[in-house]
Amino acid sequence: MARFLIVALMAGSALTAAASESLEALYARLDSLIAVQDDITAAKRRHIAAIIDAATGGEPLSADERYRLNERLYKEYIAFNYDSAFRYASLNVELARATGDYSRKCDSRIKLAHITSVAGLFDKAGELLDSIDHRRLDAALQAEYYNERSKVFQYRREFAQGTPFEREYADSAQHYRALTMSLATPDSFRHAFSQAVHTAEQGDADGAVAALLPWLDHYGAGTRNYAIVASTLAYFHSLRGDEQSRERYLLLSAISDVQGAVRENTSLRALSMLLLDKGDVDRAFNYLNTSINDAVFYGSRLRNIQSGQLAPLIIKAYNDNRSAQHRQTQLQLLVMVILAVIMAVVLAIIVWLMKKRRDANARIALVNSRLQDTVDELQRVNALIKQSNQIKDEYIVRFLMLSSTMIERAERQRKDNLKLARDRKLDQLYSNLKSTVQDSDNVKLFHENFDTAFLNIFPQFVEQVNKLWRPEDRITPVHGLTTELRILALVRLGITDNATIAGILRSSLSTIYTYRSRLKARALEPDTFDATVKSLGEITR
Repeated sequence: MARFLIVALMAGSALTAAASESLEALYARLDSLIAVQDDITAAKRRHIAAIIDAATGGEPLSADERYRLNERLYKEYIAFNYDSAFRYASLNVELARATGDYSRKCDSRIKLAHITSVAGLFDKAGELLDSIDHRRLDAALQAEYYNERSKVFQYRREFAQGTPFEREYADSAQHYRALTMSLATPDSFRHAFSQAVHTAEQGDADGAVAALLPWLDHYGAGTRNYAIVASTLAYFHSLRGDEQSRERYLLLSAISDVQGAVRENTSLRALSMLLLDKGDVDRAFNYLNTSINDAVFYGSRLRNIQSGQLAPLIIKAYNDNRSAQHRQTQLQLLVMVILAVIMAVVLAIIVWLMKKRRDANARIALVNSRLQDTVDELQRVNALIKQSNQIKDEYIVRFLMLSSTMIERAERQRKDNLKLARDRKLDQLYSNLKSTVQDSDNVKLFHENFDTAFLNIFPQFVEQVNKLWRPEDRITPVHGLTTELRILALVRLGITDNATIAGILRSSLSTIYTYRSRLKARALEPDTFDATVKSLGEITR
């Protein structure tokens, strides 16, 4: 963690000074940071690990401490890794629901809606926001709610760019920005940023720059907000037609992103397009390749698609460049052949040009090969992300349905108990409170939903698991999954910690340990049993 902070502080000072450097100096700075991006990422991981170790190294955490830790880890991961940010946001939704804190319940859902919309799951983000009664929120949380609404429509606008729906999404985003401004504290960044974008969308790019520019110095270089402000200023300058200033702020934003290990970014992709228009194909390829790697690392389907859309343009630029070189070389060869008739000495020059042509073609072929490998890898990762999103979609829907049913049951039970208390039927009220039937029904309902969701995704799982055991030990479930199969289903989903499995299935830790030991002992290959279970099942949806 110390190394991460030192690197961030040193690069921050350098970036502040970079605001007055030449564009070429800024490009050199960006290239040097990209060269050590793996070291920056490793430092970021160590920094997050130190946070977790510091929080979990002592006594067990209370619900409030766990919520605050999850919130901090969400902020660390929000622009670094989508899956982890989604996980901690989801955990806080559960914690807030369990504790009954309405403010935290809404705040955690707003955060989950944000990370869901970043992944391109706009409908799911809308459902989460629709589940919030914003009229019960205080002004600050209402401002966050409307701000997230505007972001969802802004992402929709990016995704629908060039379609008839772009204007509709832009107008909706503008509407929610106005609501955000009306509720946010006048001297806050939320108010200033919303006002600047709102002003720009109304056609006053100069006013937008003036409103947002002071905030660039407010945040340290290498932070996510610094990169966002710089990137937004670049957009404002593009509206003004000032391409040089746009390029400068895109560079500042990209440098800050790489320096701060921000993998959910747009500036590098925008720079690659700008460089492609300027004819700097090599650097455009390098930045696009880095942007694609960032999108793959972060795991956002939206950013993967946006980066992937530029790949054909880069390929075309390389092919055009190759064709131009080829035509130029042919012309030179023709001239050399004609002159060879007059003077023999020109023959040496022709040989030299032919060698130059072969070398150029070899370099172009190598670059094309590397680019094709990158495209193939992107397609493979997109397929994996699609599978992951299918699993998440299935479980999100099941989770929402289960949550709704649990809330209805709790509300019905509360009303029944309230009526008994009002009628002073204390014996019956005590009997109801003492009964565990409701808890058993809830556990049964959870198991039914889990079994249905899992078997919908992995319909061949039971058959494949049985092949790992001896015939006499195989399991044939009648309805849904047995407890043993549920344990293996959680292992297949990547949940291997016995304590976590026990918590999910509402069993004791010793029971789960005993079950897993027996399951492994019955396997044909006990040493590789867990690893094999993790790879079972193919998504068939």
